[in-house]
Amino acid sequence: MWFKIRVAIFLVFVFMVLVGALYLCFMHYVIKSNDAGSVEEAVKLKNIVEPITIPESGVGCDPDYAYHRFDNGEWVMGIGRNSHGSSVGGTVVLKDSRGQVRFFVGHVCGPRGHIHLVDVTANLDEFYKSLVTGFVERPLP
Repeated sequence: MWFKIRVAIFLVFVFMVLVGALYLCFMHYVIKSNDAGSVEEAVKLKNIVEPITIPESGVGCDPDYAYHRFDNGEWVMGIGRNSHGSSVGGTVVLKDSRGQVRFFVGHVCGPRGHIHLVDVTANLDEFYKSLVTGFVERPLP
């Protein structure tokens, strides 16, 4: 009987240690958020997206690459670095159908987290206006 009690206590202890470890990992992921962006990373991303002329042809160039075509024919494509657990997090470089390549910093929540804003906008002008909330445009060198 004492053996079963000891085993039960041991299993509860192991369970608590595992739950605690998972909680600490999750909190580290949430707390270690970097929205500052990186100019050096932006230059790297610019060199990837700048030569792309058709958004679909960029698929596969980077795991965080995403694009969207608006109903009016305009498009935007780019790469955004996840703010969670990354020293270059918060970096977003976009290229659009007007030929502009722009650099933004802000909170990028998850892989390809920068492109979700196009779902609530109808064109490029609205998309860039929506970025004002949460993102700041920075000059690209």
